Amino acid sequence: MAILSKVAMPFLSRLVRNRAVPRLVFTKYRSRPVLFNTASTSSNTFSTCPTVSMYPAGGNNDETQDPPHGLTPAGMVEFFICNLETMPVVDIMENRVLEKLMEYSTILPTPISIEEFIDRGCEGGAFTEAESYNHLKNEVAVRLAHMIMELQHLPKELHAEERCHHTISLYSDSFSQIIEFEDREPDDQALVDFMKLLVTFKARHKDTVNDMALACMTMKEKLGIPGDDVNSPLLPSIKTFLDRLYTSRISIHMITNQHLSVYGWERTPPHQIGIIHPNTSLTSILVDAYDDALMHTENCYMVAPKVNIRNFNSSKMVYTNEPAHGVLIPSHLYIIFFEVLKNAMRATVETHWERKYDLPPITAIVCQSDEDFTIKISDQGGGVSRANMDKLFFYLYSTTPQHSASDRGLGYGLPLARLYARYFHGDLRVAAYDGFGTDVYIYTRALANTAVERLPVYKKESVDAWLDEQALDWTSSVGTDMMQGPDIVHGHDVEQDTSILQPRVKPSEDHPVT
Repeated sequence: MAILSKVAMPFLSRLVRNRAVPRLVFTKYRSRPVLFNTASTSSNTFSTCPTVSMYPAGGNNDETQDPPHGLTPAGMVEFFICNLETMPVVDIMENRVLEKLMEYSTILPTPISIEEFIDRGCEGGAFTEAESYNHLKNEVAVRLAHMIMELQHLPKELHAEERCHHTISLYSDSFSQIIEFEDREPDDQALVDFMKLLVTFKARHKDTVNDMALACMTMKEKLGIPGDDVNSPLLPSIKTFLDRLYTSRISIHMITNQHLSVYGWERTPPHQIGIIHPNTSLTSILVDAYDDALMHTENCYMVAPKVNIRNFNSSKMVYTNEPAHGVLIPSHLYIIFFEVLKNAMRATVETHWERKYDLPPITAIVCQSDEDFTIKISDQGGGVSRANMDKLFFYLYSTTPQHSASDRGLGYGLPLARLYARYFHGDLRVAAYDGFGTDVYIYTRALANTAVERLPVYKKESVDAWLDEQALDWTSSVGTDMMQGPDIVHGHDVEQDTSILQPRVKPSEDHPVT
């Protein structure tokens, strides 16, 4: 990375300032050898290092020598045309930071398993604080870059909302600050400054979920679009972006909180390795979540149903009723359990209000097998109609309580709970019985080596998919103008069928430009 910055960035700076060549052409980076197989190449080519091309937008280039990073011309096979002037963050970031944003957004984030987190964080583990610093300063920058690039593709109407713009601005500030550590060696002062920056990040982004929820609600009201209409083009597009945004946020908090906890900047509960507990009792976390959900429901309704918990452990063919234990993250489990139990209690009270002092109990079954934990939470809260099932995981969708004015939410709880469940390749599913009740199934991996982060990646294919359905998937007519060619941006020719990211191939004798 340092070599790339020193060699390529001076040329990029001159390129950005040159109005005659307004576009930057980037080669897709892969952290591991990846086989590119494009329609414009007759042979398979491997690329194993980050590359930046300085070829003009027209494609003509008379260079015969290899670029300084060592790739042969045959390796330059997948390019992306990017117009920095039309990126929504152009008014927030300096040119130098924009160049770094583009650079880091072409690097794949590195998913980490719970087993790796444990190995790195335990006493005498694989990573020292200095090694963790060296890894984290780059990984946080990569994940922030992917997040910011995706945020720029939100509909224009949402960009216009103050809270959305504020969120993008805050993440841009964080990216600008993290890249200041790019070339800093891990001396004592650098380690202290880095820790302080991570603490600042936590405070700065603690309101992201609430701010984006309010921004979406304000936009919906301005456009007069019903929030519970799943057929509206607004909800699917917003859901896609918010799912990816919040998953990126979860992942950044995961790696930064682990670093802060392991190296002593945050208090860690006994027997935990950072924020991971090697012997987490799922039943204990479930009881804690129940206690808080009970208090919440009683504050809103003055009554709440009880919860009956059963355990079943079939791991290693040993059948027992002992509580399930595993290498898990208690804080993530708590978020999931609390949201599901709170919804179940609310539905039960609302449905059985006439017999509120004799409410049917909620049942929870915690099962452990060799590979997975399965938690089933069942209520008799009237269920959900088939017409409303599709709405459960849409943001901004929330039913109106009939017997409590204080229990109205933003409609973010269940979608976020599912993101936490899926983050380490688990899941959260709902089976409803209209008129009777609902079963919620929560799955999480029992083996630490198979519980690997599931991370969103900003790449050409995903953006192309968003653009292909642009007419139906955006409240704007053309989405943002980001990364469109100058003929589209400045000519306002919105009727053309263009691509946000356009692959280009370096001209050669085998593949001349026509």
